[in-house]
Amino acid sequence: TNTLYGLACPSTSTCFAAGVSGTIVATSNGGTAWAAQTSGTSAYFYGLTCPSTSTCFAVGGGGVIRATTSGGGSWTGQSSGVTGSLRAAACPSTTVCFAVGDGGVIVSTSTGGASWAAQVSGTTTNLHGVACQNASTCYAVGDSGLILGTTNGGTTWATQASGVAANLLAATCPDATTCYVVGDVAT
Repeated sequence: TNTLYGLACPSTSTCFAAGVSGTIVATSNGGTAWAAQTSGTSAYFYGLTCPSTSTCFAVGGGGVIRATTSGGGSWTGQSSGVTGSLRAAACPSTTVCFAVGDGGVIVSTSTGGASWAAQVSGTTTNLHGVACQNASTCYAVGDSGLILGTTNGGTTWATQASGVAANLLAATCPDATTCYVVGDVAT
């Protein structure tokens, strides 16, 4: 009965969802049955990404990051190094991930979460979504139509023209040349 904010389906039959009070649920049969998993936290999760059916990362309030490499058999805490809310995450592989959040925060790992490092976003605008075409090229979206892009794995992030002033809330990149963003007011 808890509100869920994040959803990731690494296959047509396996999906994970995460939300308030540390809630994580999963299905391995295409949604016929969902089972609660023990996240080990009561923090709110706002984002979830699963680069494989066994590896997922949930991010949320207070900079919380919880990860599984066992398909949800167990979830362990990872140190993001930030205290503000993380709103979304994207992992182009099981070892390379990016998470974004309040105040323009971007953190990344190239070690599957063994360590996370802050990246310089160049903004204090809240970021709500992130998507990656590969380990080098990612886009983060946020308030007031903000789009940031990197082509060097986050070493530098540059503002991209969105053409809108609405808050952008999510992004996806289905292939190496195409990305989509959505946001407030039917953006």
